Amino acid sequence: MQLVKWDNTLTLGVEPFDDHHKHLVCLLNETYDLFIASEKPSSLEEVIDELIDYATYHFSSEELWMVKLNYPKQEEHKKQHEEFSSRVVNFQRDLIQKGSTSTLEVLSFLQRWLVEHIKHSDGEYSRFIHKG
Repeated sequence: MQLVKWDNTLTLGVEPFDDHHKHLVCLLNETYDLFIASEKPSSLEEVIDELIDYATYHFSSEELWMVKLNYPKQEEHKKQHEEFSSRVVNFQRDLIQKGSTSTLEVLSFLQRWLVEHIKHSDGEYSRFIHKG
């Protein structure tokens, strides 16, 4: 079952970021599948670790790209990345310390944030680059 279904509304036409986003969607869907299957917290921890690592890599790549292209909204965009990372790290900490957390609430946050961020904030940099 998919929490996020990849479709053309999420495609930016900016490589390699479309591939990065597809991978993040895949990791989010994998986390959701583990939750639905009532997997033990350690299984969720592994996927969350991978999600954090990959999101960090992706955010760093985007931010370097924005600096190179002198993207005017790069600071605002970076702040959004930092807020997302903070929320996910807090989720991970709760999962490790308490063995559980409000997983459905967190997954809902991740789904909403990722889709909205790609469509709106990343969509802005896509339009910026395609204008030339």
